[in-house]
Amino acid sequence: MALTQQQILEEFNTIPKNWHTIYQWSKCSRTSYIEFISDILLNEFDKIDWTLNGHRTGNFRQDLHKGETILSTDIAQFTEKRFCRALFNAGSINLLGKIIDYEIPLTEPKQEKDDKQSHGDIDLLSIANDRLFFIEAKKPEPSDSLLKAILEIFVYTYRLHKYGFINKFKEEYEITEHKSVPVVLAFENSSAGRQIIDIDSKSNKYNQLISLIDRINIELNKVGVEKIEFYVIDKLSGTPDKALKADPTFDSKNKNGKYKIVLNQPIVIKKY
Repeated sequence: MALTQQQILEEFNTIPKNWHTIYQWSKCSRTSYIEFISDILLNEFDKIDWTLNGHRTGNFRQDLHKGETILSTDIAQFTEKRFCRALFNAGSINLLGKIIDYEIPLTEPKQEKDDKQSHGDIDLLSIANDRLFFIEAKKPEPSDSLLKAILEIFVYTYRLHKYGFINKFKEEYEITEHKSVPVVLAFENSSAGRQIIDIDSKSNKYNQLISLIDRINIELNKVGVEKIEFYVIDKLSGTPDKALKADPTFDSKNKNGKYKIVLNQPIVIKKY
């Protein structure tokens, strides 16, 4: 059931005022709340703090990343994790350059079962010329709102740079002079994708969200990060259940084995 603006504000007032908590707040995922929550965040922006509890200071690069996964469910089930592996295995992607890694962890492993501290993963990391893209990817069906994706990639990239973790990060990936660029990558038919297109069309539907993006970009600039960029994947030529496949060099009957996930159809990406 939809909440009233008063109920949303009351709930916001009960949560800790740090960006880590706020980007995980479930209401940020709801499309119908985007404008009101964006307005709240704009008004409270300078009062919202940061927390570094559990954040990694190194060991970002995972040597075991080979673009493989264990197929606990049929390959027809499209997930963000599988899609990111498929893009990694594709090597280079138009506009985004060479995909060099996926699911880069930003937190230390949890020590206790009830430890809910989490700072997420960077979905994809890519290089194009002198630019290093930190990519937040979204699924091809209605899912989280654009606000959720923006807050995620803002928190991930800002914290890495503000507190100097980016130096170790780049050292591990053998990267030097590249500019850091936060990216939201969404499918055209997803909630986030449609919202990106609406914003680009200069509609008045998301004025508060646009203002929040501008404010976030100012903050990112202070720590040497480029503005957030938005990319949309055209509608798939087939249905999502046909978008991926397991590499045929693996035995599809081996349900417990690892499989290399690859794209089963070409994708077209546009920058907005």
